[in-house]
Amino acid sequence: MAAKITDDAIVEYLEERQIYIKLQQAMEALAIHKPDNPCGFLKNYFDPAKTTCKTTHRVIILGPPCSGKSTMCSLLSKRLGGRLICAERNNQTLGSTEVIESVRTQLQQCSNDSWVLDDFPSSELEAFSLRISPDCLPTVVIDLQLPLDTVLSRSASELERDQLKKRYDVYKINRPAYFKVFEYCIRVIDCTDLSMQDIEARVMAIITGAGTVKNSSNEVLPRGPAIIDEQAERVAYTMSRAPNTRPTIESVN
Repeated sequence: MAAKITDDAIVEYLEERQIYIKLQQAMEALAIHKPDNPCGFLKNYFDPAKTTCKTTHRVIILGPPCSGKSTMCSLLSKRLGGRLICAERNNQTLGSTEVIESVRTQLQQCSNDSWVLDDFPSSELEAFSLRISPDCLPTVVIDLQLPLDTVLSRSASELERDQLKKRYDVYKINRPAYFKVFEYCIRVIDCTDLSMQDIEARVMAIITGAGTVKNSSNEVLPRGPAIIDEQAERVAYTMSRAPNTRPTIESVN
């Protein structure tokens, strides 16, 4: 639990200079580089004249089907200059060992570079698999929210709508696990009435750390980038505290 800070001047200082964001990024750099001398590493990290570390963005885009995840991942990989990594499922079941190992291998190959991960994780097991290695940990996870009726309205075929409904249900079952695994960096955007351009702008604002977050008690939360949709975040926070139901691992075409 973060300590409450009531002095408005201190709060303003921390927000203006993005202190919590910088500290979070420093901790992530420690996890990535694992230096033998962490104090010396941090000294160099915060000294622009000495540091050799570059800013890396490791982004995961989550959301129900038809929420624009793959489109957003493609846009982000170009804007961030990072590698686009896609889960090659080939009709394999969610949580497949082959899929997990393939994704983790690709992430470890670009351990010092930015990356954007598409179509992964899609199950609780896949989400927890990313915690095994620091090279696989994201710096930010963004959940693109769409209601079921909006998702179904994007298909004209009854058969496709049935498939979308199944995929949507799998996503909803696994969603609490995502908030448990990525609690330190997950953010929510309600995309219901947003264009792709608007979504991209909000996603980039989150990734670049546009501000900090305060709750109703004026407590500054050391959670890095700003939460764009506060109402959606409150719902997500409640879901993350709900009893976790382990999802059924099934093939979803």
